Amino acid sequence: MIRRRGFTLIEAVVALAIMGVVMTTLFQGQRNLVRRTQVDLPTVEWYLMLHELENPDHHFVVAHISDEGGLTPGKAVHLVNTVTGKQYLLTYYHILHRIALHHYGGGEIQLIRGVRQFHVDDDLTLTMTTDKGIHFQAQLLLPDRRGAMDEEATRNDSDLGD
Repeated sequence: MIRRRGFTLIEAVVALAIMGVVMTTLFQGQRNLVRRTQVDLPTVEWYLMLHELENPDHHFVVAHISDEGGLTPGKAVHLVNTVTGKQYLLTYYHILHRIALHHYGGGEIQLIRGVRQFHVDDDLTLTMTTDKGIHFQAQLLLPDRRGAMDEEATRNDSDLGD
């Protein structure tokens, strides 16, 4: 009797089954990884935007909330750097679906893309909804100088009248 070298049918089927389980696990892991990065990206961008705005190195204070960049009030926040006196505008471009920080002297930094809605309340609560329907809300932790600027203007007017 001649002995042949090779695998039996049972060994080949078991090896293919093990390979199939490993490939399915790898494919599912890759799909989960891709899905997780797509969901988490707006969250990361949201927190990066808040970090950039609230960074103490920028010395930002809130000067005014207006409707620039949008059709309804609360679409833009006027910021002032207290050290340099430079003025910036955090605005929502509803046609372009993005939020950007615009410098009045020229230049712009795009902070978030894919924004469907954006609103700023009087208490500096930022509310945003992405194109994918993810909703974010946070209070902007910046000094609010809206009242202080009005008081200074009133004080200066009364000084002139005396």
